Amino acid sequence: GRPHIALLVDRIDESTIQVAEQSGIDEVFSKPLTADALIAALARFDRRSKPRRPAFDHEVLLDRFGGDSELLAEICQVFGENAVTLMAALVKGIGVQNTGLVLHSLNKLRAAALFVSAQPLCDELDRIAELVSLQDWAAVPGCLFSTRLEFGRLTSELACP
Repeated sequence: GRPHIALLVDRIDESTIQVAEQSGIDEVFSKPLTADALIAALARFDRRSKPRRPAFDHEVLLDRFGGDSELLAEICQVFGENAVTLMAALVKGIGVQNTGLVLHSLNKLRAAALFVSAQPLCDELDRIAELVSLQDWAAVPGCLFSTRLEFGRLTSELACP
């Protein structure tokens, strides 16, 4: 497989995230890089080097809707439309370090992800929730980066179930 690419910057902002996403960077860290952040990244890299699980469980989701693939397509479309708004609110909340807004948008986005059986995105959102609960705002943007990658993968897979 391809190497795992990480970027270390003084401060993570929206332009850094956009450049990283466009460049195929897997992780973004802000200084100072803590041992815990590095260990967590290495653990994620180890999980990513193994075969990736799908962004969502198509069979579970199809079964949930009684095998109705047209209904599934409609649900996926609605998820895509609403989830983008929720992700934007999450990004905004993180940008201003507003715990209430972050947790509110995160919980709504997590519920929507659970509804479409998107466990990998839920796992990423849980990591953000843990960091916010610890008030570790310096680590949140790097975690948000990997969450946005997973979100992109999910919305892409849901667009053509």
